[in-house]
Amino acid sequence: LVGTVTIGAPAFFLALAPSRKRARTGFIGRVLRFAIPAGILSGAATFLGYGLAVSEDVPVIEARTMATIVLAAVGLLVLAVAIRPLQTWHKWLIGAMAAILLVVLASPGWRTFFELDLPSAVLVFAAIGVVGLAAAVLAFGLQVSGWIENLPDWLSRTPLEASEQWTWLPERLRRVPAQPSEGSESSKTLNPSS
Repeated sequence: LVGTVTIGAPAFFLALAPSRKRARTGFIGRVLRFAIPAGILSGAATFLGYGLAVSEDVPVIEARTMATIVLAAVGLLVLAVAIRPLQTWHKWLIGAMAAILLVVLASPGWRTFFELDLPSAVLVFAAIGVVGLAAAVLAFGLQVSGWIENLPDWLSRTPLEASEQWTWLPERLRRVPAQPSEGSESSKTLNPSS
């Protein structure tokens, strides 16, 4: 279920989508730099959700359902990040996958087929909290990775190259009006004590 709504079906539609982007080198590295942290985050959130459910002494089937909900929700978040920039049809795709998950959870027949049992309201709110925490960690990770990706380029510059970044400063300083000197006529009009 989770593999279908977060990986399988979206990958099918995304693979058929037209793209104007040219192929770039380094595909494996880019995939691994995103997939490994996203996988660790998804796994940690899933274990946290399962652990919260087990700590409430619920039946194993409810704890598994809690883990399924958390993993699917975090998977959809990761999917949304992976297919940026989000176009309208991307949003529809993610919404359709979430709707499929909700239909399965709402339908007694599908819940029986997938051996799911809806957890209590407390656990549903806990799942929402875990997914929110995972989303915050994902957003923070994206901020940090953007900084880290630029760090090797910044560190590889020589001090001379780094100083060239400030070449605009003298020009900017020339545009600032000069301050009047003490003996000039304009300084006497500005200074009432003289």
